[in-house]
Amino acid sequence: MQSRCEESRRRDSGTRRKRTNIARSLGENHLGDRQDLDLLGNQDELAKQIVATGKPTVVLLLHGRPNSINYIAENVPAILDGWYLGQEGGPAAADVLFGDYNPAGKLPITVPRSVGQLPDYYYQKPSAKRGFVDGSVLPLFLLAGA
Repeated sequence: MQSRCEESRRRDSGTRRKRTNIARSLGENHLGDRQDLDLLGNQDELAKQIVATGKPTVVLLLHGRPNSINYIAENVPAILDGWYLGQEGGPAAADVLFGDYNPAGKLPITVPRSVGQLPDYYYQKPSAKRGFVDGSVLPLFLLAGA
């Protein structure tokens, strides 16, 4: 019995050379508390260089906290937010990326644009916050149903 990964590899082996899309995994493992929400290291710069190629791009974001991904959200047409996927995460992500499964999840949290928006409460009206001189008070992605 073949695993889903083996099936995906077999199905895709004939078109591998023709592919013009780029799928890139970004994010982090749990490393403890951090002072900012940016992606670690040079991952933002890597994303910018990949987008600069002009090829259709998908970001698979693997992480355990909301990250500040403003550039990616503005310039990459598809973001698959995986959080910590677990044991079957690889085959599950492959199913989504190859179009074998259409995820229909709702975002259970609010993703802030920057650390300056924290804490970001879902039960607080936006008018209860003061504005920023250099940016929006609106979160990058809003809690589903809020």
